[in-house]
Amino acid sequence: MIASLFFLKFNTKRLLAWMFLALLLGVVSVLLYLPAPLGSLQYVRGEMPELFSFFGFIGESNLPTFTLSYLYGFIMPLFFSGFGISTTRRMLSRPMDDGRMAMLITSRHRRFAILLTHFWVQLLGIVLLISAVFIGQLAMVLVFFKEADVLALSRILLGFGAVAILWTAVCILVSQTSVDELRMKRKSRLIAFFMLLFLLLSRLPGWTSYLRYITIWSLFDGFKLASGSGGLHLALIALSASLLFMLASLFAFSRREL
Repeated sequence: MIASLFFLKFNTKRLLAWMFLALLLGVVSVLLYLPAPLGSLQYVRGEMPELFSFFGFIGESNLPTFTLSYLYGFIMPLFFSGFGISTTRRMLSRPMDDGRMAMLITSRHRRFAILLTHFWVQLLGIVLLISAVFIGQLAMVLVFFKEADVLALSRILLGFGAVAILWTAVCILVSQTSVDELRMKRKSRLIAFFMLLFLLLSRLPGWTSYLRYITIWSLFDGFKLASGSGGLHLALIALSASLLFMLASLFAFSRREL
């Protein structure tokens, strides 16, 4: 890792905006479990059960299960999809278009160190965002639900974080296989759209349930993580896949002309 490049690429102001949104998501996911908003959600769910199932509702027997339903079913995958695309465009695709990456490559640093440094910056961003969500949840739990299973909430976040890292690795590979920033943006958004669409469709009865095998978000098994009965093996698969995508990105970057 190149320390000077790491601190240069670490955009604190931009990341703080993302962290504020992540903190807000964590806070709201717990506040919605209070009796009044929960009652309203239960009423709406009774009117539109198919829609709730489509967006990943699996129950509300306890707080971890509730957050799985209303936060991780769709909102968190969408949130981290946007973060991965945005940060990769800003840190990799745009500098390759405007010549900044070419200037960096002419320095004494090797290409694999340059790309790996960018990955570590994005990895730290994911860790901070996951931490912000957890802090928001923990603050509300300490105020309103002191008996809630905090360990279950933390296991859910860690398992989801592994898949978020995988998505970032996918974005990095797309940036290295795209001729310019515009192509990278279009390809990444298209992949993100289908990954989310397949996730939602896989929850419907019938043949569409097999679509879960072609979306990376199915590597997150929040229910097993919450209950402590498993799910870690899927997180390890996601991290292993991230390593493979990064190796492919390093190979593409080493052969790319800038």
